[in-house]
Amino acid sequence: MPDLVLLGSVFLPAAAFDPLAEVLERRGRTVRVADAGPAATAEDVLAAYRAAIGERGDVIGVAHSNAGTYVPALVADGALTSIVFMDAVLPAPTGGVVPAVRPDLGRLLRPLVVDDTLPRWTEWWPPETVRALFPDAATFERVHAATPRVPASYLGAAVDVPAGWTDGLRAAYLAFGDAYADERLLAESLGWATQTMELAHLGHLQRPAEVADALEVLIEAAGSGGLPPRRP
Repeated sequence: MPDLVLLGSVFLPAAAFDPLAEVLERRGRTVRVADAGPAATAEDVLAAYRAAIGERGDVIGVAHSNAGTYVPALVADGALTSIVFMDAVLPAPTGGVVPAVRPDLGRLLRPLVVDDTLPRWTEWWPPETVRALFPDAATFERVHAATPRVPASYLGAAVDVPAGWTDGLRAAYLAFGDAYADERLLAESLGWATQTMELAHLGHLQRPAEVADALEVLIEAAGSGGLPPRRP
């Protein structure tokens, strides 16, 4: 049974995926969580993802948020052949050079730079807005303490997306709400299985067991090798 590799955004720590990883492991899956931060370049991020994936080749990726930007490069070099995008960026199949950070987000973040460093992701918005994304105060404090401060130079990073990167790819899309509605529609147009859960962007922290259930279904639908029967 293929291992599962959780690819989180450079802006979030591996700790943000621990609850989901723990649920999946209890169900019999071997899970690795990539830790890409604090990276200064797109090449740094790709290196971190490749290190987590390893050389076995028989893995299924789950890309969250900004990590989706890097999936085409990982597919092109053979690191990934199966992927579930989880409330993530989904680059167009036509390819091109894609900013590592969306321009609208970059405009939001540049005024927040201090000493050539971005604040933690958990400090980008008002405290009450961010804390509402977490199931409890203890989880927020744990993730906040581990959240990296990414160099501001990363705002200018770009990723090469090969044309036709989706050809033959076993893939699916899991959306949390409608923030990535365009990406979900693109996935549907590609014939991928999709599912929408009414959760916020960190839905895997809020409802890890339910998200794990959805991943099981989508992995199976993508033909990537399902998880074993659920354990109580």
